[in-house]
Order: sequence, then structure tokens, then C-alpha cells
Amino acid sequence: MKPSEKALQVIKNREKLRLTSYRLSGEKHYTIGWGHYCDTSKAKNRKWDRPGATITRAEADALLMEDVMDKTNILNSLIPAKSIPQDLYDALVSTTYQYNPRNKYLGRIFQALNMGTTVAAVAKMLMQLPSNSYNKKARKVDAILATTGEVHHIDEIKV
Repeated sequence: MKPSEKALQVIKNREKLRLTSYRLSGEKHYTIGWGHYCDTSKAKNRKWDRPGATITRAEADALLMEDVMDKTNILNSLIPAKSIPQDLYDALVSTTYQYNPRNKYLGRIFQALNMGTTVAAVAKMLMQLPSNSYNKKARKVDAILATTGEVHHIDEIKV
């Protein structure tokens, strides 16, 4: 499967475009663009893994697409070969953009999908992922997308 524009919009609404690098508390590397983590194991990231590094909108959009495709390839290897609803798939793309797709809690969701669980059950599991208050809002946005197909901005959500 492939993510739709809804998945990209949810990610953009959550990550917010930042054209100057920043480091999140507790992180080793900087982040830039639409939440692109500048892990220096990839040579191209080295130029952005420093304070004050800048990026263009076009570069940020390209990095977003690369990151989404990397996560999508992993996601496609972990979920059932049979089709799942596009809105659920988009919600999972959004979640795996923020979490390591091999996270043990996500693994439980993928296992449930492989056993044929319902969209509502997956949405509930998304809401139960261990998260800080900001990420709880993000998971609620993903759960709403999965169950209704509606795209909400994270700033509209209350938990």
C-alpha cells in the first residue's frame, strides 16, 4: 500500500515545518524540516546535524517523502498482505513516522492486524501507546483518521 495525501497532511500538521535545525530534549542529533531526524549514520544528514543549520522548503518536502517511504516500506513488511482500509493505513504511516516501526507496542498493533482485528480496536490501541501529553494528542489525531477518515490538526485536539 501507499500513503495518501491525508497521511502526509497529518504528519505536517503535527511536525510543523522548521527550516532551522533544533534539538529535542534528550536527543543526540538535531531535527529539521518536517521532523526529519538528522542521524549522522546517513552522510547527507551531517550538514544539518548542528545548531543553526538551514534547509529549504523543497529540501524539507523531499526529506519528508524519503522518510515516509522508508517507514512505509517497513510498515508494508509488517502488516497483512490483504488490504486494510486506506484511512487506517494512513494513520499507521503517521504513527510509524513518529515511532520506530519495530517498537514493541506497535508490534502488538501489527500482530492484532495480522489476526484480523477491527479498525476500532486498532484505533483504541493507538490511543494506548505510551506517550507524553503532546504525543497522546498525536495518537488521538491518528485514531480519528483511522476511524473517520477526518484529518485534524494536533492543536485542535484535547486529551
